[in-house]
Amino acid sequence: MKSSRLLACFLLLCLMYQARTAAAADDVAAWRASAAKLDDIRVTYSMESGPTAAAMEGVRQNPFPPEHAQMLTAVYSRSKSVVTVMRKGKLRKYEERVERSSDDLVRLGRVGTASAGWHAEMDHVVSRTSVFKALDRLNKNGSIWADWRTDTDPRTILEDAIPPSEQDGTFTPVGEQDHVYDFTTTKGRSVTRYHLDPQNGMMPSRIDYFQAPKPLFLYHFVQVQRYECRDGIFIPAEATAYSTNGEESKKDREEHVQATKIETRMNFQPADFDLQFPVGVYVTDNITGDQHRVKPPEEEAMAAARQLSKQGKWKEAAAALRAVAEEYPQHQVAAEALEESVSIHEKRLNDTASAAEIRKALVALREKSAATQTDPLALYELASALAAAGDAQKAADAYRKFLAGESKDNKMRVLAQYRLAGLLGKMNQTTEARAAYAAVEAIQADDDYSKQIKEKAKQELRTMNKER
Repeated sequence: MKSSRLLACFLLLCLMYQARTAAAADDVAAWRASAAKLDDIRVTYSMESGPTAAAMEGVRQNPFPPEHAQMLTAVYSRSKSVVTVMRKGKLRKYEERVERSSDDLVRLGRVGTASAGWHAEMDHVVSRTSVFKALDRLNKNGSIWADWRTDTDPRTILEDAIPPSEQDGTFTPVGEQDHVYDFTTTKGRSVTRYHLDPQNGMMPSRIDYFQAPKPLFLYHFVQVQRYECRDGIFIPAEATAYSTNGEESKKDREEHVQATKIETRMNFQPADFDLQFPVGVYVTDNITGDQHRVKPPEEEAMAAARQLSKQGKWKEAAAALRAVAEEYPQHQVAAEALEESVSIHEKRLNDTASAAEIRKALVALREKSAATQTDPLALYELASALAAAGDAQKAADAYRKFLAGESKDNKMRVLAQYRLAGLLGKMNQTTEARAAYAAVEAIQADDDYSKQIKEKAKQELRTMNKER
């Protein structure tokens, strides 16, 4: 009789286990079905994170040595970020902008060198496309960070709410709790506990992250406060995440997340996921070694013109340089382009007439800059352009105006005074030229270049005195 009861209990336990296993399979299948609908969507999340009040109290009470300032800034600063997530099949695109503030640490006197306020930390785009030729990563649902050495996606609550792959581990029910399952990785190094919500397509309402093996160490958990249902798609719209030190009561950092824009049925095309780097980006694909550098358009045009020069295509290069100056007259490259075009016409094409014409255009450009800018350098550059164009009197007047101004660059003042003296000599204004050469020595500048110019001025003055 006793053995029969034991057998009956055993069979009952088996049935109960099979029932819970079947329920687990049904719950996870329902969850996967809901997560599969998170496709062809674009969601923008606003996130703000920082240390908890308890963590900051610990910082206040503990006298950290100055050499720990960098560590404190990394761990206890606050951050604000905006992340836009695009999903289509296995394609992903993320745009992330992050700002960081150390105000709390500054107020506590723990980071005296940090400046107050919010400061931009990152502004980048991450895309999972064939640009990086990473089909193996695509097939494994991995992405490429162009400017980071990692193959994981930026984390948002959207990624947190998606079930892990069956190949990465197994789900098991947690005690007698309904719809709560532990996912243990194949290597057993971590356990993630999912609390699934039947009211929201069996998407998780809470996710606990543990380090394994036992005893489990809780280091992070996410509470999803709200889902939005759009076109039958359950999208996590609001959540709070906490970093902890072993258990829930030991929270040391918290993050508040809110969806600010949700778009479904986007009808994305593969080209929508191509990387379109903003101007100024310089990133390296660490998988292929390809570099992606996006220069401003005027710099790109200048680089293309200079490439023609390197190839010895002098006529094409000269024309391209003039085109740059005409296309971007307000930019510094305009003057550089005209100067290089003059050099090519004079030294490579022996076309002095065209060189003279371009010099006139350069003078006009310098005159406009000098009239609209307060920077003394504009006057100096105008004087140089006039001198090169052969207008000695106007060049001398421009140098005088520069020297009478407020420029504090004594090295440049030495050179301007020396060139003024040379122009006066060319115009046979000998007395004025002698006085100008003598004035070079009086300018306070003792760098090596200024010393060379001063020595030249002395030699010119000695020569002029001998010729009297």
